[in-house]
Amino acid sequence: MMNYTNDTLISSIIDDDSEFSRLFKLCIFTSISLLSIPLSITIIIHLYTKKGELRSLSDTILIILLLISLIDILCNQSGIIVYFALSYVWPSRSVYCLLWNYFNYLDYYLNLYLTVWASIERHILIFHHLFFDRPGKQLYFHKIPLIGIVSYGIFVYLGLIIFNPCTNHFQMSEAWCGGICFTNIPIEYFYDFVVNSVFPICAIIILNLSLLIRVINRKIHLKQNRITWKKCRKLTIQMITISSIYLICFLPTGIIVVLRNLLANKHIGEREMQICFKYTFLLANALLPYVTLSLLPNLRNTMKQLVQHARRIRIIKIRPIVTYM
Repeated sequence: MMNYTNDTLISSIIDDDSEFSRLFKLCIFTSISLLSIPLSITIIIHLYTKKGELRSLSDTILIILLLISLIDILCNQSGIIVYFALSYVWPSRSVYCLLWNYFNYLDYYLNLYLTVWASIERHILIFHHLFFDRPGKQLYFHKIPLIGIVSYGIFVYLGLIIFNPCTNHFQMSEAWCGGICFTNIPIEYFYDFVVNSVFPICAIIILNLSLLIRVINRKIHLKQNRITWKKCRKLTIQMITISSIYLICFLPTGIIVVLRNLLANKHIGEREMQICFKYTFLLANALLPYVTLSLLPNLRNTMKQLVQHARRIRIIKIRPIVTYM
């Protein structure tokens, strides 16, 4: 039986290796992730099965982000949940560690760069919607960039992680086996840090702030057409909401890492990282289905009706049968 005073409770949460800390994080990640899986599948099916004229270009990136979220929960977060439960990495194999780190880095990159491209597309869809009016334009300026972003990430991290000749020293008592060896090579680490992390985070902030400013400045003009204004407002709210989730989960860790590199001090923000930020970037994928559902009122209402219908059926089934003599 574990007894905790206030001080020991706080210190247990702060200590990343404590029993209470692992149990606390295990409960959070398990409770959020388990429901995220069926919710992601439901939303993907809902968006994909829309009729051609109803399915917008903005839905495509949303479907891809939800697929990445689903893959991340199954391939990356499942490893973290097992680590929290056992306090060591299982299966304790070097191949598993390589693949786990590969999916972790690839997922981090894809989340950021796809959000960057989604933000750019929002500008085009709202202010230059004729840019995608032909299938040829959609191919060159919508599908090919998405293929390029995904392909770049796959091959870059194959080179940095899977086929890198550096020697890994995996620690099975640490999350992600203690990390990957390319982070000890200054040129490779600097390239990945700046190009695949700092740049997209800054781009997301700038693109979404500029989107909000442009929509506000052109609000009167856009309101002249009620249908156009409704669509623009929906696209803007959707993009800013999704971007905010990623920024909230990714930005604190990014700021601490930037400060560590600029000041050449690896201990900056160590306490904050252990308390809050070491695993928060994983929550972006786990929370994405919930946020997406809040932005889809039609699907949300349908799900509410199904739940209410199921409750009514259950009440009818358990209602006692009264017989009269």
